[in-house]
Amino acid sequence: MARCVISPRIFLLPPYSHRLSRSIRKDRRVFFFDCAAAYDATGGAQLENLVACSLLKFAQFQRDACGENWGVFYLRDKESREVDFVVTLNRSVHWLIEVKASDDNPSTSLRYYTQKLRPHESLQLVRTLDRPQEKSGIKILALGRWLENLPAVAHPGS
Repeated sequence: MARCVISPRIFLLPPYSHRLSRSIRKDRRVFFFDCAAAYDATGGAQLENLVACSLLKFAQFQRDACGENWGVFYLRDKESREVDFVVTLNRSVHWLIEVKASDDNPSTSLRYYTQKLRPHESLQLVRTLDRPQEKSGIKILALGRWLENLPAVAHPGS
């Protein structure tokens, strides 16, 4: 009896490197369209994969329905500073996004790149968060609530 092996469908996010001399430029990050395929013991990979899928769908919808030029990237440099997602609008950094399960302290990498890139918003999205807050210019928000409002919050005038 022949066995049929179906591999999970994946998509790749390129690194963001615009005007950053020390950024990693060649590696792409792999994400799954099926978030369950991104299983790890902590659940962190699934959370990050969920956000990647949501951002990709958002960017594609904005491009197709509104003609807006949104892009989704990740950022890592040679000093191992990493930000989970860089979302651009017309090649300018709109959002820097870090995804966490429960940590409400902004990562040092997110702080560094918030100062360096001056995005429209820097966000740390947290799965379990008691209350939204802002630290060092970084909004710390509940992951689920932010994803629910994704189409509404992204308009450039907001």
